Amino acid sequence: MKIITKYIIRHFFTLLVIILPSIISLYLVIEVFQHIDDIIEAHVGLSIVISYLILRIPQIVLQLWPIIALLAGILTIIVLSKRNEILAIKSCGIGISSVLKPIIITTLICSFFLMVIQALWAPKAESIANHIWQVDIEKKKPKGIITGKLLFFHSKNTIWVTFIENPRATVLKDVRIIRYDKHYHTKFFLFATRAFYVNKKWHFIRGIIQQKKQNIWTSTNFKDLDLELYVIPKDLASITIPPNLMNAIELISYIKSLRHAGEHAFKERTALWTSISYPLLGVFLLYLGVCIMLLLERSSLTLGLAISLAIGILYWVFWNFLIAFASSGHLLPEAVPFLAMGILWLASSIIKRNILF
Repeated sequence: MKIITKYIIRHFFTLLVIILPSIISLYLVIEVFQHIDDIIEAHVGLSIVISYLILRIPQIVLQLWPIIALLAGILTIIVLSKRNEILAIKSCGIGISSVLKPIIITTLICSFFLMVIQALWAPKAESIANHIWQVDIEKKKPKGIITGKLLFFHSKNTIWVTFIENPRATVLKDVRIIRYDKHYHTKFFLFATRAFYVNKKWHFIRGIIQQKKQNIWTSTNFKDLDLELYVIPKDLASITIPPNLMNAIELISYIKSLRHAGEHAFKERTALWTSISYPLLGVFLLYLGVCIMLLLERSSLTLGLAISLAIGILYWVFWNFLIAFASSGHLLPEAVPFLAMGILWLASSIIKRNILF
């Protein structure tokens, strides 16, 4: 590795190590002050608050990574320029790639690391943090839990155990319903291979009902059965894990089941592609920002800093617009990362050609 490459990487990584914890700390402080009244009213221990904040860190890093990478890159150029090191590099006849490559490769490595975290661990940490907030701070009692696609739901002396086949929970598979009396004695059991919610009724297919009347159990097999029950799809769907809190493996499995059931799964496909590719947005945003800084290095570093940060914020808004269009089915979900990053790469390439180096 060239000495100049090591030197630039050291500068960039030093700034990254300073900026990353600073922005995370600021974000957490703001979040604590926003919810300080809820925390005080909940009378929770400091350990619970700290656990919640620690579990929020992976998602915060992932959300802010493009801006953090951009800021570290443009500050690196500012530091090198203020020390006249950019001028020294030019005078030695060294090309622009010697400045760009170390910064971009370092950012790319960090982005791949964050992609792994996003794909495997960050959604689980965020899910646990949400659970801590709802149960320990907001004091909400969960009506059910879900593991994978298997749902356990409790409501009005009734327990549901079933697999949810679509996001609206109007289609269920392997449904088991148990009803008990005030003494917690089972008095009703239903099993059905499938269930559909149609016209405010649950339509069960191929199953068995067992009921207890006067201490005598009776069993009835059925092919089709309609029942009006207290539980509606909205109740079951409220327990399901939203796509943004699923890891990549869970999302892929869930999308397959939705496509098999005839669903387009736009929202879930968008969540999969954007969550995995989002860290890479930092690489392309950094590339554009550094090119702008080098283009304006001789005239105004302040102007370059302002333009780069403004583009970063505007592009974050543009990214969310793309996600909204893809989630609603107006844009192919798989095209979102390619479209967003392609525009940045094209703009960076045009600016790079105009840099006098």
